[in-house]
Amino acid sequence: MSTLRKIWFALLLVLGAGGVFALVSAQTFTGPNCAAGQCQGVISVDSARNLAIGTTTVYSDTRLFIQGGNSTTTAFAIQLKNQEGRPLFIMRNDGRVVMGPFPIGGAPSFPSAATLQVRGLIETVNSTNPDLGGGIRFPDGSTLTTAPSAVTSPTTTAGNVSSGVFGANLGNGNFAFPASLGVGTTTQANLPQELSVVGDGYFSGNLSLGIATPSGRLHVQGLVSGVTASLRGTGTENVVQQLCTNAGCNYLGVDDASTLLTLGGTSDAVGGFSPTIWVQGNNGDVGIGTSTLSSKLTVAGAIRSTTGGVVFPDGTTQTTAATSSTNYWSLSGSNLYPTSTSYRVGIGTTTPSSGYGLTIDAGANSGIFIKSTGALAVALSNSSRSWAVINGVAGTGYFSIYDGTAAQNRLTIDTSGNVGIGTTTPAYPLTVNGVIHSLTGGLRFPDGTTQTTAAAAGSVTTTAANIGSGVFGANLGNGNFAFPASLGVGTTTQANLPQTLSVNGGASFSSNVGIGTASPVGRLTVFNMNVNPGTNALAIGWDSSYYYTIGRDHYNGGHLLFDGSNNSSGGKFAFMSGNVGIGTTTPAVALHVIGTSTISGNLSIGGTSALAGTVTIGGGTGKINVGTVDPIYTIGGKRYATYLPAMTGQKEETTGTLSCVPRHGMCTMTIDLAGSAEGSDTWLFGKVTNIGEHFDDLVVLLTPSFDGKAWYKKDAGKRTVTIYGEGAGDVLEVSYRLTAPRFDGAEWLNRSKDAEEGFNLDKLLK
Repeated sequence: MSTLRKIWFALLLVLGAGGVFALVSAQTFTGPNCAAGQCQGVISVDSARNLAIGTTTVYSDTRLFIQGGNSTTTAFAIQLKNQEGRPLFIMRNDGRVVMGPFPIGGAPSFPSAATLQVRGLIETVNSTNPDLGGGIRFPDGSTLTTAPSAVTSPTTTAGNVSSGVFGANLGNGNFAFPASLGVGTTTQANLPQELSVVGDGYFSGNLSLGIATPSGRLHVQGLVSGVTASLRGTGTENVVQQLCTNAGCNYLGVDDASTLLTLGGTSDAVGGFSPTIWVQGNNGDVGIGTSTLSSKLTVAGAIRSTTGGVVFPDGTTQTTAATSSTNYWSLSGSNLYPTSTSYRVGIGTTTPSSGYGLTIDAGANSGIFIKSTGALAVALSNSSRSWAVINGVAGTGYFSIYDGTAAQNRLTIDTSGNVGIGTTTPAYPLTVNGVIHSLTGGLRFPDGTTQTTAAAAGSVTTTAANIGSGVFGANLGNGNFAFPASLGVGTTTQANLPQTLSVNGGASFSSNVGIGTASPVGRLTVFNMNVNPGTNALAIGWDSSYYYTIGRDHYNGGHLLFDGSNNSSGGKFAFMSGNVGIGTTTPAVALHVIGTSTISGNLSIGGTSALAGTVTIGGGTGKINVGTVDPIYTIGGKRYATYLPAMTGQKEETTGTLSCVPRHGMCTMTIDLAGSAEGSDTWLFGKVTNIGEHFDDLVVLLTPSFDGKAWYKKDAGKRTVTIYGEGAGDVLEVSYRLTAPRFDGAEWLNRSKDAEEGFNLDKLLK
């Protein structure tokens, strides 16, 4: 393994210590004043298991965040040393990194001009990510994946250099000669110039004299003496002649592509000539500031006449600019508005009304038309309230007047013409959700009558003796009648009516009868039945001594209560035939219960019984004496028995697996029974066993999944079990099984106090 890999491996071991030494839960850190899994201090962790060191700020997008101890740039943010004190990896607060190994002692020195210093071999390999590749990337963007060839001779004289192409084996490149260079000569003595060409010269590119960046085939910056030259271009290149003085240069050029003569400009580069004046050779059109010539004179920019002005085709002369008008509108993005908030806008009128920002006078037209592809709203708002008129509200096409301040639709007209006030779904031509108040006029009805006052509660008094036989209310559409006092049927006297309703004789009811309720749910419905026999209860019997009452026990939760009239029959109910269902209308057995059942006393079941739902015995603390517990599974249409195992004593157990990355073939794992995450298997096991009291009785069984061995050590003070693994493999996994007495195990002895004999081995094993 290379030195760099060893360093990174050691760093990952340190930074990943939480995954090696606290494998039971990633949230087992507990601070001095906070719960496990979430704490702030020198080491901080949040509920998502993100970790911060040196700060209380934990970043949700960063698994490990380290903050330096101070702002000193030469102080260390991260420092990693081996057991000998030899620095292996150090990062300073200014971002500089050194990687060892370094000599034992103080911190290594940092290079002044390097961000990363590595003592040892640096190896780069191709990444498994094809987008990353491998090699070394340089500031110019180039990547080196192969080491350059070693230089066999540090110095080579010119006489030892053979003819050929310089740099051909290294990708070519530029060369510079610090002194004079002679071409076509075998002597260096007295070279007249820095570059002396003894013979003809050929340049396939541009040649410049006096400037390092030629813009044409020959670019001379400075005075040319005694030279008369003719310049000709090839193809579509510009032919440029530079005319310079001590004050600066101008350019005279010809563009072969468009036969334009060009004057002036700011650049003389071939293909990038930017002149000031263009002259078209074919027709004499002139352009100033533009090469697109559409007339005799085309100017891109302002035209200034110092004297004389401009003469137009009609012979008139203009010597002053036309007066510009004031712009009263502004456009910002897609917003168009007057330039002053004091302006009033008139549409169809030149005299907008004072006090209004917008006045529209439709004149002879029919009005105002506003169109939108979606819901259309016109909003009206002042400092105290906002209103809006909406067409097509909520995609229904309804018209609505909307109170924006209260966020309520006050008036709605649907597509059928129904009007709703206080409702958005009117079902009639006028639907009002609230009180209708007529100040004058009253209400007009379909028959033409008008009602200006509410109907009277009743002003005619008629004695019962003056009412003839017949159907009450027959002439008024019938209706219901109520009698505020007692009513007797089949009697001619009101005196001492025994009940509110007394029927002296037989009675026939074509519908349901309710006692204590106005809405009976069956042929006979009796409400308000309590536990007192004969008082607001339904009594069933043959005389005053023997009967049952059915009532509502409103003292104990409103349950339905059955009670007998004497001790010999009270509380006993017998069903001679048929099944009884509780929580079901289709009982399949003699007693069929669906739901939770609570039995406070003893329950004896002989034979096969089916209970659906939850059975609670003794409020959840009772005991079931049973010989065999058999959860049944149906697989492929066949039933399979899975008998539960039994153990001696009242004990609890839990199982699990732990894994770790070995170092030198060995690693440790910890089960923290006191600090496990709430709700986890080990946390629940520690609670139900009261592990603080039963830790010495804890039994640990281990099974390694690797070729090696595993053992453990218990710490009663910390309530931890440390598991050691030793063997071959990149990851060592150990299965564990923990067993301990339940918190009340001492109360459940091996000697039973129950009367039932259960399995009598004295008889069964003979």
